[in-house]
Amino acid sequence: MRYAYFPHCLLSGELPTWIPSSIIELDLSSNSLTGPVRPSLFNPRSALEFVGLAYNRLEGSIPESLCRASNLSNLQWHNNRLSGSLPTCLLSNLSVHILDFSYNHLEGSLPDINPQSDIREIILHSNNFEGQVPDFYFQSSNLRILSLHDNRLSGELPTFEPLNSSLVTIYLHNNRFNGSLSSNFLNFPSLQTITLDNNKLSGPLPINILGNHSIIALSASNNRFTGEIPITAEALNDATVVSLDLSNNNLTGSILPFLSTG
Repeated sequence: MRYAYFPHCLLSGELPTWIPSSIIELDLSSNSLTGPVRPSLFNPRSALEFVGLAYNRLEGSIPESLCRASNLSNLQWHNNRLSGSLPTCLLSNLSVHILDFSYNHLEGSLPDINPQSDIREIILHSNNFEGQVPDFYFQSSNLRILSLHDNRLSGELPTFEPLNSSLVTIYLHNNRFNGSLSSNFLNFPSLQTITLDNNKLSGPLPINILGNHSIIALSASNNRFTGEIPITAEALNDATVVSLDLSNNNLTGSILPFLSTG
């Protein structure tokens, strides 16, 4: 057997201590499985590429043995009760493309990404991660989705211009980021959606807030931005943005340019 799919099967009890090394895809999501994820499930000879354990009641830490499974590319372990830190070796595993551990109880700092990594989606929202986001999360040429909202992340956002980034979606809302928003930070070449709501960002908004014509949704409500809204009617006409939310800040200026555009 190479493919084992058992989602929505009302399975209960703990995970097995081993699985045949020939299995490529294992999906046990949306059951009632409990207990830890045992290190013996993963070994260097395993053919596993996809492991779906989402929507269960799994507890305990993420085993370091995951990093020895050299073929893993897609880990969907969201909506469980996993705790502890994210193994630093996971983002150094060159085979991993999708990492989704959202809606767990993970904590600690975010590990660095291997510059040679081919990871495309980092989905770690709704956990308890703290500290700063490593710069390379915003510089990776392969990463498309970065979802880190609803954590305890802090520090200032990068000021460098992310010209080599391939990020399309960035979710950073409901954290503790502070400092100003650099005009360079919005210049992601492929960025379409970015959320910065409910942080502690302050200072004036960058003049080029609508200058990136790839962005279609930008929200930065419930921060501490001050000064005049730097958006003219001309800039609004040229912008590709469909949704712009700057509510609940300390911004000033006229709203007439917004109301007079068609």
